[in-house]
Amino acid sequence: MLVVLATMLAFPVAISAAIAFYPGHDEAAHGYRFWKDFLSALGETRTPAGHDNFRACLIFNIALGFAMLAVIPYWHIRSDCLRGPRFLRWLTFLCCTGFSLGVVGVATSPYNLRPQLHNTCVYTAFAVIVPGVLLLVLGSDRAFVGWRYRVAWAVFALVLLLSEWLLSRLISQHVLPYYPVGPILQKINVAVFFGWLVADLWLFSAYLKRGEAASADGVDSN
Repeated sequence: MLVVLATMLAFPVAISAAIAFYPGHDEAAHGYRFWKDFLSALGETRTPAGHDNFRACLIFNIALGFAMLAVIPYWHIRSDCLRGPRFLRWLTFLCCTGFSLGVVGVATSPYNLRPQLHNTCVYTAFAVIVPGVLLLVLGSDRAFVGWRYRVAWAVFALVLLLSEWLLSRLISQHVLPYYPVGPILQKINVAVFFGWLVADLWLFSAYLKRGEAASADGVDSN
C-alpha cells in the first residue's frame, strides 16, 4: 500500500521533471505548452521539429510504466473486497489491470515512432478504466464508504463523461478548436483519475485499519 501511494505521489514530480527537460514542439515554441501539448509529447523520442527529447522521454515513459505496473497488485487486493458475486470482482480486476497494461503500452510506444499503436493503447485504457472505477466505487463494501460517496462519484462520472462527449462532438463539427480543448480534456481526465486513486488508497488504508482494530477488540474480549 505504501509503495503504491508513494509511487502515485512521485509521479507528478516525474512529470514536472519531464516538462522541465522538454525542448519544445517546434522552433517557435520553446518548452512545454500546457494548453496545446498533450502529455504524450513528453514521451516522444524527438519533437516534431526534430529536437532530441531523450531526457524527457526517458523520465516520462519510465515513470508512467512503473506507476501503472506498481498499481496492479492494488487492483487485485481492492477488487477482492467488493460485494457481490466473484465474477464481478474478477471483471473489475480485469478492467483495471487492462487499463494499467494499456498505459504501459502507451509508455512503450512513443507517438512519433508508433502512432497507431500508441492511440490504440490510449483508447483501450480509457474504455476499460471507466467501468473499472465505477465498479470499484459502486461495489464497495458499506464499511469502506457510505452511499453518499458512491452516489457523488457516480453523478460526477456521468456529468464528466457527458461533458466530454459533448465537447468531442463540438470539436468534430468544428464548432470548437481541437487545440486547446483536446489537451485540456486529457489533463482533466488524468487529474481526476490520480485524484481518485490517491483518495481511494487513503480510504482503503483506513478501512483495513478499522478491520484490524475490530479484530483486535474481538480477540481482547475473548
